[in-house]
Amino acid sequence: MRANKLKIVVIANPAACGGKAIETYNRYADFLTIEMIPYIAYLTKGFNDEIPIKTLIEEERPEIISVIGGDGTLNITLNSLPDLNIYLHLIPAGTGNDFSKLVYEVLNERAIFQLVRGNYRLKQIDSWKCNKKRFINCFGAGFDGEIAKRMFNKTYFLPPKLKYYAEILKSIFTYKSTLLIINGKQQPCFMLAVANGSVYGGGFKIAPKADPTDSLVDLIIIGKVPVFMRFFYLPIIECGKHLNLDIITYSQNSIVTITSLTPLPAQIDGEPMLASSYNVTLEGKVSFLIAN
Repeated sequence: MRANKLKIVVIANPAACGGKAIETYNRYADFLTIEMIPYIAYLTKGFNDEIPIKTLIEEERPEIISVIGGDGTLNITLNSLPDLNIYLHLIPAGTGNDFSKLVYEVLNERAIFQLVRGNYRLKQIDSWKCNKKRFINCFGAGFDGEIAKRMFNKTYFLPPKLKYYAEILKSIFTYKSTLLIINGKQQPCFMLAVANGSVYGGGFKIAPKADPTDSLVDLIIIGKVPVFMRFFYLPIIECGKHLNLDIITYSQNSIVTITSLTPLPAQIDGEPMLASSYNVTLEGKVSFLIAN
């Protein structure tokens, strides 16, 4: 089938990267118009987006969905899919673009645009579910869940990446470790990551060994950490050299269960969650467009 006959739905987050993503969307829209490739666009509003996106996808049944934004925009799109049979075309326009670096070898905007002309192959990426909600990069609970909760719908007068570090610095003094039951074993936990991708949070290499195609998630558990040692460990974790530390428990799993006596803050591809139990299972594979 020729590319100019493909029906494309574009899902774009105009607020991503401090509002710069709208410029990426405009360039892509101009490209599609010049190439005479038909498309329909939906610009996210930041709340209650999944239902209208799902309705649009079900009505149009596109072969390709172009996603313009960061990991959060990809997560919203992923959770709006009626099934996993639609090809995803990721156009990085977020702050960290962590997951896009696992999809593409080089983040060249023009080359990524050109993929919809038909000169592409497909990369199969694992899609996971936590409490019936899909994720593709990382689920985290504990400390980073608290960060996601604090950042949600909060206005900052800082660049997007700095606001993340600002919340880390504020929370690192006050957040308390929690006693959790993780895969049937009770243990104290400052933070845990269930990672399909290796990097999240704007560059933290939390799971340096993760492979998003192997049908396994990397489980990284950070045990109880004294406050005065948190600043020491933070840069080690950021650069991915933490797996052999005494405070780290590392394993690869096909299923992860987490239980807490009280509601535990969590994040799923950067979006906040709150529950007393979490169950992570593999759903299937998602196809991403990449260069031949």
